[in-house]
Amino acid sequence: MRRIYLDELPESADRSLGVNVVKLVIEPEETAAEKARQSIALARQQLSDPIVLRDLINLIETIIVYKLPQKAARKLPPC
Repeated sequence: MRRIYLDELPESADRSLGVNVVKLVIEPEETAAEKARQSIALARQQLSDPIVLRDLINLIETIIVYKLPQKAARKLPPC
């Protein structure tokens, strides 16, 4: 087993959609919404299956709702 710290990943890992989504969990509140928008835009570019895309967007929205409960009533605008 190898421990991986998200905040210590190289910048090249930021091109990975999966890493971007997981890093939303540790993203500061100030930048989390923008990073979520960027991840959704990246997902729309990389994913061709509409069901997978919908599920990933739902996951991103769920992360943001838990991270920013005061903004839970307002959904992320489309990219």
